[in-house]
Amino acid sequence: MNIVWTVFKKEGLDTIRDRRSIIAMIIIPMVIFPVLFGGLGFFAIKEVKKAREKPVHIGLVQPVPDNPLIAALKSKDGFTVSELDADVDAKDQVENTELDAVLVFQPDFAEQLEGYGAGEMTLHYRSTGTGGILRGRIMNVVRDYQTEVRESRVQGLGYTLDFINPVNVSFEDTATQQEKIGEAVGGFIPYIFIILCFTGAMYPAIDLGAGEKERGTLETLLTSSAPLMQIIMGKLLLIVCSGLFAASLSLTSMAFAMVSMGPMVSKFAFELGPMLRPVNILLFFSLLLPLTVFFASFLLTLSFFAKSFKEAQSIISPMMVLVIFPLVFGMMPWAKLTYTTALVPILNISLASKAIFSGNVDWGPVFVVYVSLIALAAIGFVACTKLVGRESILFRT
Repeated sequence: MNIVWTVFKKEGLDTIRDRRSIIAMIIIPMVIFPVLFGGLGFFAIKEVKKAREKPVHIGLVQPVPDNPLIAALKSKDGFTVSELDADVDAKDQVENTELDAVLVFQPDFAEQLEGYGAGEMTLHYRSTGTGGILRGRIMNVVRDYQTEVRESRVQGLGYTLDFINPVNVSFEDTATQQEKIGEAVGGFIPYIFIILCFTGAMYPAIDLGAGEKERGTLETLLTSSAPLMQIIMGKLLLIVCSGLFAASLSLTSMAFAMVSMGPMVSKFAFELGPMLRPVNILLFFSLLLPLTVFFASFLLTLSFFAKSFKEAQSIISPMMVLVIFPLVFGMMPWAKLTYTTALVPILNISLASKAIFSGNVDWGPVFVVYVSLIALAAIGFVACTKLVGRESILFRT
C-alpha cells in the first residue's frame, strides 16, 4: 500500500498543476450552481415581477360593445385601454405597435350576454417573452366578469350555484411533501452530480494516461520497482477521489447558492430540506462510489489506449452521451426503479436516488442496484488492469 500511496501523492501533485483538471474539478462545480440557482433565479424573478407590474396596453377594435366587461378593463389598475378603428389589422397592431393585446368583439357580443348566450371575442397577443403573464392578467378580469354573469343568471332562474355544480370534489393527496418534491427534482440531482463526477474524473484520467505518455514519464514509472497493479491502483484512487471531490464540491456549492440567494430560491431550499437529509446524501454517495470506480477504470483504459492527450479527449468526450442518455431517461416521471431497471448502469443510480430522496424506497431493487454497481466496478477494475498491462496498449503507435 505504500507504493499505491506514493503513486497517489505523485499523481495528485501533477493533477493540481494541470489547469484543465482544476477547472473540471473545482471551478465548474463552484460556479455552476451559483449561476444556475442564483443568476437564473434572480433574472427569472425580476422578469416575472416586471411583467406583473408592467402597464398593460389593450386595444379595442370598433365597434366596442356597451358592456360591464369593458368598464372593468378600463377601471383595472395597471391597464390602459384605447379604441381602434374597425378596419385595423389586429395582428399588425400587436406586432408593430406598443399594444400588448387587441380585443375584437363579435357584433352581437352585448346582446348574447344580456340574454343567456355566450358573447364571443378574440384576444390577439404574443405568447413569447412575458406575453403569457400579460394574457393571464387580462383573463383574470374576464374570468371575474364571467363569474358575475354566471351567478346573476343562476340567481335569476331562482337557483343557487349548486344547480350548475352538482358535485363538489375535495382532493386529499396521500403523497407527502417530500415524495412530491423528490418525484419532481429527485432525478435532477443525480443528473447534475453524475455528470460533474464524470467530468471531474475525466481530465485527471486523460492526464494520468495519455498525458504521461506525451510527457515521456510513463516509461520511467514502469521501469521502477513498483508493481504495475499498484501503479494502476494509485492512479485509479486519485481519479476516483477527483470525481467524488467534484461531486462533493457541487453539493456544497448548491447548498450555499440556494441558501444565500433570493427569497423564492430560499423557500425552495427550505422545502428541499427533508429530502436532503444527511442519511439520504450518504446513501447517494454510497451509490456514486462504485459508479465512480467504474468511470475511473473505463476512462483510464481509454486514456492509455490513446496516443496523445488530444486523441484521448476526442475519444472520451463523446462518451458523455452514454452518461447523459440514461440520466435523462431516469428523470422521466414514469421511470420507476424495478428489479429490471436496477440492472441498467447509470439509470439504476438515477432511479434509486429518486426513490431515496422522495423517501419512498423499495429496498429490494435498491439492494440489486448496489450489487450491480459493485459488480460493474469490479469488472471495470479488472478490465483496466488487464488491458493497461499490455504493451500494445501502453505503447500504441
